[in-house]
Amino acid sequence: MKFVDGVQDKDLRLDINGHFSVIDERKSSFSRNINDDIVEGNNFVRLTPLDDDVDVVELKVEVVDR
Repeated sequence: MKFVDGVQDKDLRLDINGHFSVIDERKSSFSRNINDDIVEGNNFVRLTPLDDDVDVVELKVEVVDR
């Protein structure tokens, strides 16, 4: 995931198929292995800002054979 701003703190709640975690990031990018959170077929991703709005310029999900 890439953000517009690489300086300000970004606090987001990440929900992948009901598996929740918190992103607390200052850099302009964030990555995480989500193999345990996804299933074959349809999946969903929800990002909820916890403080200020957060501008995401790219969200990429790559599926690699395990």
